[in-house]
Amino acid sequence: MKKSTLNINRAFQKGGEERTHHVHVFPEGRERIARHIAFKEYLIAIARWQRHTAA
Repeated sequence: MKKSTLNINRAFQKGGEERTHHVHVFPEGRERIARHIAFKEYLIAIARWQRHTAA
């Protein structure tokens, strides 16, 4: 388990060097949650756009 330098969330990883999961856990009501979710959605949208334009 990796502890955040700001001590406001926890990050859990599974799979060692070949990571299969990466989970962040935040206390309820943290503004950073929305930023993390927005960034995740952005990455998903970019990947979809790249697959669509490559076809």
